[in-house]
Amino acid sequence: MTFILSNCLNIIFDGMRILALFLYLLYQNLVYFSVEIVYLQYSTEDKIQKYNACLLDINTTCSNITYDISWKCIEIFTIAKEIYKKNMLPQFHLLTNNYFKKEIILVKSGSEVYYLHNWDEYVNHEDKNVDMILYTKFHDTEDKKNYTIIGDSNLQPKKSMHEEKCSISFIIFQLTVNCNKYDINLKEPFNFLLKNNTLKHSFFKWYMKRIYDITLEQDSYSVYYMTQDMTISTLNSPFFIKFNEDSITSFSSGKPKKNLTIKESTVDKDEKEESSDEKEESSDEKEESSDDKEDVLDEDRKNILINDIVRNEKLKRRTRVA
Repeated sequence: MTFILSNCLNIIFDGMRILALFLYLLYQNLVYFSVEIVYLQYSTEDKIQKYNACLLDINTTCSNITYDISWKCIEIFTIAKEIYKKNMLPQFHLLTNNYFKKEIILVKSGSEVYYLHNWDEYVNHEDKNVDMILYTKFHDTEDKKNYTIIGDSNLQPKKSMHEEKCSISFIIFQLTVNCNKYDINLKEPFNFLLKNNTLKHSFFKWYMKRIYDITLEQDSYSVYYMTQDMTISTLNSPFFIKFNEDSITSFSSGKPKKNLTIKESTVDKDEKEESSDEKEESSDEKEESSDDKEDVLDEDRKNILINDIVRNEKLKRRTRVA
């Protein structure tokens, strides 16, 4: 389906490009014929100069008008977005009595199974066999102020819990699974930076399912974060991260996975060992060959000595006979 859709879009864009080129050529010809009519008594070179000057002036004017219209459209869109966010949307929720704002989300096995309007509705709810409860107090205009309590089926919220904020801020908060990194936003659209909120496997499983549509398994991922005071930590699953008023408490019992680089380095080591063994073998072969050469030389020397002795004996016999 996506392949067919991409092909259709490519065909549409190609058609629009051809149409734009045709219209631009038509526009150039109209300008040229207009110059020919207006400057009929001029020479060909003068007409070409007038044509280029007219074309440049028209293109510059059209570009300036296009830029002005684009900036005005962006300005209108920004103002309309602010009006919608700060005026229209709060009024809509006020008129609907916050019907579309679900303060309670019940999560089981990473999936959102129930949406409830308020805590009283949860108290009267029958099925409370869930892994995690997200209890949000929505702000009228700012998503960063949608403070959310993370709890389980034993959660007993107090009125002040949404006001006990954690002053810690994260520069980087990433989850790594299967060598892929994913950004975790703890402030929008839900702000989880509240005192006593604890991030565990149930939270990350829900987050990855909701935001990235990825099913997260236990002991298969790690989390890396850096706070505003440059504190760095890497936690391997299973682990937990608890927010305090001005600090973080974390603990990890998982072990880091072996990276591919380690495997590559071991392969390199094996190759180096094999190459060193080959070098040693080659050196041994050289030594053996040198030994063989020395043996051959010794045999040649012996033969030469024997021949010299035989010659000397013959000469002695000749001298005696003489």
